[in-house]
Amino acid sequence: MRNEWFCIINPTASKGKGAREWPDIEQKLKDKNIDFEYSFTRYPRHSEEIFKKASEEGYRKFVAVGGDGTANELCNAIMNTKNPKDYLLTMIPVGTGNDWGKSVGILSNDHAVETLKSGKIITQDVGKVTFRDGYNVEQSRYFLNVAGIGFDAYVTNRANKFSKLFRGTISYLLPLLLTIITYRSRKVEIICDDHHKICRLFTMAVGIGKYNGGGMQLLPNASFNDGLFDVTVVRDISNLRVLLNVHLVYNGKILRHPKVDGYRAKKVKIKSLDRKLPIEADGEFLGYLPCEFEIFENALNILVKR
Repeated sequence: MRNEWFCIINPTASKGKGAREWPDIEQKLKDKNIDFEYSFTRYPRHSEEIFKKASEEGYRKFVAVGGDGTANELCNAIMNTKNPKDYLLTMIPVGTGNDWGKSVGILSNDHAVETLKSGKIITQDVGKVTFRDGYNVEQSRYFLNVAGIGFDAYVTNRANKFSKLFRGTISYLLPLLLTIITYRSRKVEIICDDHHKICRLFTMAVGIGKYNGGGMQLLPNASFNDGLFDVTVVRDISNLRVLLNVHLVYNGKILRHPKVDGYRAKKVKIKSLDRKLPIEADGEFLGYLPCEFEIFENALNILVKR
């Protein structure tokens, strides 16, 4: 097996930031005497195809040079191999949100490059969600950070479009404010292990990491290797109340709100009882309810700062 790192670069990440910053990143890797090869993605999920070819050539250590979507694609590629623990994943964050990097402590390009030289290997949990696509066909997808249902998924879908115009937190904040104007809560049934609830749902997060949506903390107490999903359920709340409490989403105090419930669970099921509700994972729009979540404990090897 080859010992070099294989870097998979998303050149369109964060409005072209991936392409612009790669020459500087490449030089930093060379300056640190890090052995690596690389390839650029050309279309959605292309990194999974690149991974397959590189894996067949003997590569086992991979770097997602992009954002959460690139890391998610590599997570899926690794989890779909016969022996996922044979592989090692890390990232150099050049995306819009980089929320997985925040959750595991990979905070900047310089930080990430230094990690490749002297980091430590840890394991993290991986989630799997089964859902319905736009044609009502059952699909499944792995994720390594956070999945959102309802309002969050609507915002994500808009934010992916806004990211072509803006970078950073503003590309999430503007879609959030616009969606608040038109969005209405939906009636759902939620099962978190032994907890059963029927309620009108504004939004819901199921995840492994603390951060999503460009720095929001819907899961402020999440741990990426405790074998459990953290679940935050925001019940029916008025649009005005959402606006007045946006700060709670960013300061990690959302669980203090009386309309918010928090759970920990190994399995989660959600079913819509009125209209179709969307779902996203790691910042990528997936499809619609009903959906089921399953966690795989310590399933992925990742490299983080020592």
